[in-house]
Amino acid sequence: MAVANTEGRTMNNATDWFKRATAKHKSKDYQGAIADYTKAIELNPDYAQAYNKRGFAYLMLGSKSKARADFKRAIELGYCVPQEALDACK
Repeated sequence: MAVANTEGRTMNNATDWFKRATAKHKSKDYQGAIADYTKAIELNPDYAQAYNKRGFAYLMLGSKSKARADFKRAIELGYCVPQEALDACK
């Protein structure tokens, strides 16, 4: 079953899933955002920004160890994670 984005277009790439995740994140649907960031990462395992954003969603839900793991992966991929985010995972 194909999934459509808000414009009714079929979502078949990591960027589409990332955009939908970001919208959910902004509306404080952190569980939904995590699911969509995860799909983006499945489609593009080197999507550093998706790891970073999913880390923030995990932080909002209090899952510090998952957030820390995502921030670490984002850094490994060359993404600059704010020190404040890393400190919040302690």
